[in-house]
Amino acid sequence: MAVKELAKMNQEIIEMLKVLADKFGTTTEHLWRVLLEQALLSGITNVILLVVILVLTVMWVRFALERIKKEEENGYYSSDDDIGALWLTIILVIPFCGVVSVLLIYDIVTAILNPDYWALREILRK
Repeated sequence: MAVKELAKMNQEIIEMLKVLADKFGTTTEHLWRVLLEQALLSGITNVILLVVILVLTVMWVRFALERIKKEEENGYYSSDDDIGALWLTIILVIPFCGVVSVLLIYDIVTAILNPDYWALREILRK
């Protein structure tokens, strides 16, 4: 990227910050500090959410597998639909939670290890 393009982009970002700061009745420095603090809070919140998702996923899969095993050991199935539904939920829950976890991990790493980039990305999203 050329130096002129980078300087122009930096100036546009500063202008965006000024507009936001004016809307909130504060300075750009204060607004930037608040965004950096929010990055850490967002990272911590996402860590908590990730742990909850992973714990609930493990609990559900264990419950479903134990129920399937119990019905197989008893030699009967209350309903073939029940077993199929349990397997279907396992097949759907694991990939879904995996995708959500990967997205959360990206945000966690960005927010905690690179809060400046996180704050900049939040400004550009608006």
